[in-house]
Amino acid sequence: MIAGVSIASVTEDVAVTPSGTLATSGALTIADVDQNQSTFTAHASVAGTYGTFTLAANGAWTYTALNSQTAIQQLGAGQSIADSFTAVSSDGTASQLVTVTINGTNDIAVIGTPTVHDVTEDTATPTLTAIGSISISDIDTGENHFQTTVSGAASDLGGLVLAADGSYTYSVANSAVQFLAGSTANGGTSTHIDSFTVTAADGTTKLVSFTIHGSNDAAVIGTPTVHDVTEDVDVSAGYLTAIGTISISDVDTGEGHFQTIVSGAGTNLGSLLLAANGSYTYSVLNSAAQTVASTHVDTFTVTAADGTTQSVSFTIHSTNDAPVIQDHVVSKMANISADGGQLVFSGGFFFGDRDFTVSDPDGPQFGIAITSLDNANGMWEYQLAGTTTWTAIKLAAGEALLLSANDKVRFNGAANAPIEVMTFKAWDGSDGLAAGTKTTITSVGGSTAFSVNTYSVATKNNGPAGITGEPINLGLADPSLVGHAVTVTISDLASDWIVNGGTHNADGSWTVQTSDVSSLSVTTSSSFGGATLVTVTETMVQADGTTTTFTLGDNIEAYSQGSPIFAWSGDDFLTASSGKDLLVFSQPIGHDTVYSFDAAADQIDLIGYANFTSFADVQAHMSEDAAGNAVIAVGTGQSITLQGIDEATLTENIFVFDQTATLENAGTMTIGDGAMLPLSGHIHNTGVIALDSTGDETDLQLIENGVTLDGGGQIVLSDSDANIIAGTSSTVTLNNEDNTISGAGQLGNGELSLTNAGTIDATGVHLLTINTGSNIVFNSGTLEASGAGGLRVASSIANSGVLWANAAYITVQGEVSGSGIAKIDGAGTIDFEASSTANVVFGSAAAGTLKLGDAFHFNGTIFGFTGSDTIDLADLSSATASLSYSENPAGGGGTLTISDGSHSLELSLVGAYSADNFSLVADHAKGTVVSYVPHDLIV
Repeated sequence: MIAGVSIASVTEDVAVTPSGTLATSGALTIADVDQNQSTFTAHASVAGTYGTFTLAANGAWTYTALNSQTAIQQLGAGQSIADSFTAVSSDGTASQLVTVTINGTNDIAVIGTPTVHDVTEDTATPTLTAIGSISISDIDTGENHFQTTVSGAASDLGGLVLAADGSYTYSVANSAVQFLAGSTANGGTSTHIDSFTVTAADGTTKLVSFTIHGSNDAAVIGTPTVHDVTEDVDVSAGYLTAIGTISISDVDTGEGHFQTIVSGAGTNLGSLLLAANGSYTYSVLNSAAQTVASTHVDTFTVTAADGTTQSVSFTIHSTNDAPVIQDHVVSKMANISADGGQLVFSGGFFFGDRDFTVSDPDGPQFGIAITSLDNANGMWEYQLAGTTTWTAIKLAAGEALLLSANDKVRFNGAANAPIEVMTFKAWDGSDGLAAGTKTTITSVGGSTAFSVNTYSVATKNNGPAGITGEPINLGLADPSLVGHAVTVTISDLASDWIVNGGTHNADGSWTVQTSDVSSLSVTTSSSFGGATLVTVTETMVQADGTTTTFTLGDNIEAYSQGSPIFAWSGDDFLTASSGKDLLVFSQPIGHDTVYSFDAAADQIDLIGYANFTSFADVQAHMSEDAAGNAVIAVGTGQSITLQGIDEATLTENIFVFDQTATLENAGTMTIGDGAMLPLSGHIHNTGVIALDSTGDETDLQLIENGVTLDGGGQIVLSDSDANIIAGTSSTVTLNNEDNTISGAGQLGNGELSLTNAGTIDATGVHLLTINTGSNIVFNSGTLEASGAGGLRVASSIANSGVLWANAAYITVQGEVSGSGIAKIDGAGTIDFEASSTANVVFGSAAAGTLKLGDAFHFNGTIFGFTGSDTIDLADLSSATASLSYSENPAGGGGTLTISDGSHSLELSLVGAYSADNFSLVADHAKGTVVSYVPHDLIV
């Protein structure tokens, strides 16, 4: 009988021996009646299914199994397997099954990390996601998977959805992570970690994490709370300041503040000091704001901690500064005529008068506001810049007319009227009104558009005329000055002239104190003839103590004894002499006044007045003024007043009609710089008539029918562009029978008809221009250029005389007709820009040039063309030019034919020529130059 321990158990992973085995043991007992048979058959090693048994004869048995074998390790908690063997008695009569149960235990699952565990702010919206898997392995059968319930930390922003197989989706709202910064540079948080606990099927847990990375969110920057300053308002220590804050917000932690470095535009006038919290101080010198015309914007760039930038602006508002003109002076009458009525010169002074200064801290935006004027004796007019229309100035009470610095004013009226005064203030335009409009001035100075002071200007240029060596009234008649003590200073007179009743000063000027300026006269030297422009300054103390000063130009014309006295085409003052005088009034004149007229000896010649052919016509237009002076109205805006002569004194013997006046000049008549001298009729000139301009316009004015010039004398023009000989209209004629006219300037000025049988020679360094407008120049004499400035004829010429380029340049812009010649000497050039019939003669020693601007219509014959001369065909291209020469059958010349491939022209030459010695080259423009090189000059 077998008894004892036949059942035992071991447990996976429990009491594992150092050799890695599970072990158990027991003992069987046996009772056998047979002597010596109570034993077992011993086994040193019996292999079971999972382990090994041993059995001793006495029944002691052991069992061992390798703990790591799969069959054991895969056993879970509550699972078991059994291994057994049979113990047999030694006599084989009895046996016992020994069973060992191997009990399983739980093996911890091995959990991996998420394959995708990072998301970044703003890379997706509205949800950031990470999709991947978490690996899991568990040797225990049936436990190689996850529980799907996941627990998260309280600080988690997102959530994790886990499947049993380990696949997952992590998600977090993008809006929840906006606080994360792009970096930690500014002390902010740039990452956040969400953590979750995942659980294997067997209960094994693991903490897995997902990292949220931040990105930079641009800071939101506001505008300055105070961003305007105003010139002259709240000035502190010389500065205008604006103190305030600029808001800033940034969802990124640590970045809601500014960098304190500010950059500004190059045009800024002020500066900005900025604190990190956005508080600031903007400051600008008040003195710098004075030049701001309306507004000026200073711009700065501010930068947030994260680098976000924004432009912020501060506006400087100007307070207009009224213009300022000449402090402490109430009135000065500057003469505006000489300056053409231009209001402001060089931005700093009125009407060309440098004592009449104007300034404005806001800049040179100067104009005038005309507040009052006197239109009693004419009409003040204005012309806006860029226009050609003159408009009458008429002001109602309290009105002011605004004009800009580039506009002009003038007075159109009688020269013998009282001084025509216009009063104005300076105007800077800050009121936004346009030039040419009218306004009412309610306040001045300070920040207004108008100056405090009021000024006056006037216009009065006289042209008194008389006889040399006799008193000539200065034409200063001004009723407004009658009865007032006036100091008159006259300058620019010749040293041997005398101002009657005056004092000769050390500087050459003359001073007279008088209460009757209309009586003042000057006596020239007996040797003087011509015209001189002198300066007259009148100073008067008004009843209120203010001083009025008026300056005018007086053009004094002095004719030689026995000569006619000519009135010019504007307002004039004429003084008869002690002898018998002829006073010539040629249509048109202005309002003229005659002094010292002798009704018993003197005569008046009315030229060009169709309604005046007899004394009866004169009587029909005669009246008397308030002073009893005879007044003859000869046309609209034209009159003759005879001072001291009443109407009854005048007889038919005084008047002649359309009588040609004769002037004899055997000496020198000089028209000084800036002066003007009128002439008409027959001028028998055996002497010199000189125009001496040094830069100012100097005029010999030919009136009515014009002038016939004979006597073999000279008209000499100085070397200046400002000399002008012209008529009062295009019908006025200059008939030069034998005089030599030389120098530089303008002959005609578009208003003349010219017939020349004498010589006209351009001798100056400056150009002499003949311009008769649409009138043809009739030349039977010589039109010559001998000076470096050359001669330009803008008109057409009917030429039966000579055009002579005497080592100088002649340009004829009009057509040249007639049988006359064109002569070229030295290195002279004649340039026919239009058609020409003139025969051209090159001098024997010439190196001259004939230039043809219309070569296809040149019909003259060319003489003396040699190897040193050239013919420039300006309108024929050299690129395709070719030539041929055909000699005349009789010899002594031929025809040179030149073609550009499309057109041909023929030049008739007189001389001995060979066809192969002509050549064509390009000129400096697009034309062709013809030259001739004789055989003996060819190397």
